[in-house]
Amino acid sequence: MRYAALLLWGLIWAQSPSWGRAQIDSARSIIPRYVVSPVAQPQTRVPYFAILRVTGLEPNTTYRFVSRMDNVTTPPVTNNINLGAGNPIFYNPTTQTYTLTNSPTFATAGGYGTVLTDANGEATLIFGLQPTGNQRFRTDNNNKLYVKVFFQSDNTTGPIDSAYVIGDKTPIQPLALRTFANSADTTGSFFYDSSLASAKALVFLYDAYGPRSIGERPLAGAVVENAGLSWGASQLPAYISEVSGRDRRYGTVIPNSCTGVKAIHYVNPDAPGLYCEQAIYDLDGNWPSGISTVAPTNGAAPLGLVNSPYYPLLPDPGNGCLNVSSTDINPMTGSVYVNYTILPTSGFLYGLQLYLGSSSCSIGYGPQNLPLNIPSRDSTNPMMPYVYGLCRSSEWYTTIDSIRGSQWPGFLPSCEPCAWYQPVTGRFIWRCMRGEGGFAVQNFTYYGDESSSILSFYSTASVSLAPRRVPRKVVWVTTPPLSASPGDAFTVSIQLEDSLTPATWGAFPSGQPNFSSCTFGSAIMRILDASGNVVGTATGTWNIGSTGMPSANISGTWPSTPGQYVVFVEEVPFPFCSCTGPSNLRWQASDFLPITISNTGILIRPQAHEWVISLPQAGDWIALYDMKGHLIWESVAPDLVLNIPRQDLPKGIYTVVLRTGQRILTQKVVQE
Repeated sequence: MRYAALLLWGLIWAQSPSWGRAQIDSARSIIPRYVVSPVAQPQTRVPYFAILRVTGLEPNTTYRFVSRMDNVTTPPVTNNINLGAGNPIFYNPTTQTYTLTNSPTFATAGGYGTVLTDANGEATLIFGLQPTGNQRFRTDNNNKLYVKVFFQSDNTTGPIDSAYVIGDKTPIQPLALRTFANSADTTGSFFYDSSLASAKALVFLYDAYGPRSIGERPLAGAVVENAGLSWGASQLPAYISEVSGRDRRYGTVIPNSCTGVKAIHYVNPDAPGLYCEQAIYDLDGNWPSGISTVAPTNGAAPLGLVNSPYYPLLPDPGNGCLNVSSTDINPMTGSVYVNYTILPTSGFLYGLQLYLGSSSCSIGYGPQNLPLNIPSRDSTNPMMPYVYGLCRSSEWYTTIDSIRGSQWPGFLPSCEPCAWYQPVTGRFIWRCMRGEGGFAVQNFTYYGDESSSILSFYSTASVSLAPRRVPRKVVWVTTPPLSASPGDAFTVSIQLEDSLTPATWGAFPSGQPNFSSCTFGSAIMRILDASGNVVGTATGTWNIGSTGMPSANISGTWPSTPGQYVVFVEEVPFPFCSCTGPSNLRWQASDFLPITISNTGILIRPQAHEWVISLPQAGDWIALYDMKGHLIWESVAPDLVLNIPRQDLPKGIYTVVLRTGQRILTQKVVQE
């Protein structure tokens, strides 16, 4: 009867459509190679995370599932979740929450996770597990573990579909936390770090350099805290003290045989996948923070942080660490140029952030801060809160690795054009690494180490950086004529001039600020009479483009009364822009230019010993005749202003004759 009952159970499970058909597609999964073994050391639990792509389930069906691990790959006869070990950790994508249970069951909510298949009967699920002291996790006798998931359709009526999957193609090595390595590869060490990703993201560590692909197996997988989980008394003490509940921290285990953690990918659990712009890399596993992940032997003690600024390498005094000035900084990219006395031997990046009053107004972001003289080896900058790495794996190890900013995710200045015109004053942190480049950051808070003193950095300095551009004045592009007839129409052109025109940096995209988001008032030209009174006003509209300084055309008519006048364009205040501009800045008024308004085209001003003649143009013939028509004086005008001597002339009425082009102009003058 016993054998008949077992056969009956086997037939019942075999009737489920997915039983024996469902499987893990390891080429589309991320299954780490190592897991901690708490068998010999009870208080060494560290969570394990993977991403599984499961096929062969019923289409468009919601399943309950339970995650386990097993050290055998024999297919189960029944859907018995006790045919495995470990405390499951479930991720709910609807509520974006994690749940840890030590009492898994299909019967009670909280004892299982749920997943919805697509039209092909496939699903991606987050596999989480807290290893336990179950003997399946032992390290002796070449013991290996495999991910194992039990499924049951989430329906209360009709037939229930059941299934299981085993990762029989992806064995997992359990590791005891020890301070030595062995040939059996069964010892490991605890590793923790500060993540560049937000809480609840997943982290995968690889021992291969550069962007990794789905299907490649990482060393380990972890979850970024605070994940909202209570780990219990059997969790590794170092995990509790350094990781649990601490913002953006994560912890896992790596083997003591490790050749180095060389790539760290951050994964969104709601859209799991590996993207090079969400990772950091290190060529040899010896991170610029000073932490080595090669052949660790710290065992249960904490090893970290590779991404922390609090472990500086030896400083190189020859690098002139604090020699930072305004001329060293490109305001549009944040690049810092310092005259190094030695050539860096690895590509430790510069990084500079200039905060102009608020975090939403910065003029430097990491991916653009790539000095061109740094060799192509190591793409990691542990200081900046952004991600580094080339997207095209074919370019790793090549001459453009770590050099070409065009290969990075693009970050544009958030304060264009205001950032050009604002000084930056603050406390900068500057480090120089022996044989490596350096970086400077301002007012930086590092995730996970908020309580640490900023003095842990190698060097700090209070630096005041002058603005890269200073408004100068309004300049004439086309000037008014020196003389004109009353009521004539005119058009003049003006442009704003800065201290840098064009900018010496010559980039982004043409070395000019972008005023396209700004609103200027009208360009105003004033006409003053000889007493300084405003007798005329003309206005124009500023032409604003994405590059180049604003310009304007001003049109109007000259005064109807002959005389001597002066024209100028009023000062221009800094415009209203989408950024917060410097409200006290303004371009100074233009130069004051004289203009003669005359019916004859000749304006004569008597002086004590001469007549000062203003002419419409140079090169004209001009002469002076007395009352009898005798020629007294003549000349070809070398300039627009000419002096005719009169101190020895007898009293009387004289005639000035001007020949300009085809016209003869005359005007009487009196000698008293």
